[in-house]
Amino acid sequence: MKQWKTILITILIFLFSFYYTNKSIEFVRNVDPIMKSIKENIERFEKKPVDAVINQNTITPGLKGTEVDI
Repeated sequence: MKQWKTILITILIFLFSFYYTNKSIEFVRNVDPIMKSIKENIERFEKKPVDAVINQNTITPGLKGTEVDI
């Protein structure tokens, strides 16, 4: 019985460390000055996609949009 408690506690500590590490990384990313500047200027870098247009015998190609992956 004592061995199961040790195993359970070890697993819980292991899982908690993943959770804590993830929260720490999110906090550091939000404080990072480079990430702040990206979030402030996201409108400058994103472009909306434009669909292609067909008029009689001419085809005007569309444009592929870009998206910032934060």
